[in-house]
Amino acid sequence: MTKMLREFKLQVIEGEFTNSQIIVMLGESGSGKTTFMRMLVGLSKPDSGVEIPELHVSYKNQKINPKRATKVKDLLHEKIRDSCTLPQFVTDVMKPLQIEQLMDQEITKLSGGELQKVALCVCLGKPADINLMDEPSAYLDSEQRIVAAKVIKRFVLHAKKTAFVVEHDFIIASYLADKVIVYEGKSSVDCIANSPVFVDWDESLLISTGYHI
Repeated sequence: MTKMLREFKLQVIEGEFTNSQIIVMLGESGSGKTTFMRMLVGLSKPDSGVEIPELHVSYKNQKINPKRATKVKDLLHEKIRDSCTLPQFVTDVMKPLQIEQLMDQEITKLSGGELQKVALCVCLGKPADINLMDEPSAYLDSEQRIVAAKVIKRFVLHAKKTAFVVEHDFIIASYLADKVIVYEGKSSVDCIANSPVFVDWDESLLISTGYHI
């Protein structure tokens, strides 16, 4: 299928994925990773090719901009009340992300890293078959990134979900990925999202997808 955005063209090659699997999207900035995410969510429709089936997804956006002042505990009660009462979710997600320490704080006053952890918790807590996470390690320090990656990996395994992740930190991307979608082409002009594949993390792959070694 294809999608045109002004002068940019994205072509997506058909592929397969399974439960308990994390697919990481690898590509330079402007290659269409977020565009593909938005099509999977249903926020944008392809211009031609195979129609994306209606998917039950939970989406963590690349940019997190809280629009109203509310306490973290009230937001979680509104968005993922049922998940917050599940011992497995509390153990696998909330405790490692230290969400309980943020409960009485207002969303609009959280730091970038704190906001990222709450957004990740909400994304994983919503009922869905597929979790889409755009840059889940953004604003987190190196130690917090490792914790977040372990949370995602453990959740996907235990809950038997599928996750698509855009991640620019090489260490986190290589830890998370069961398969990768490699983006090729000229950024912001014409790119192809290839089918998900198992891949070796060699130097040529890292250079071609914009990672620094």
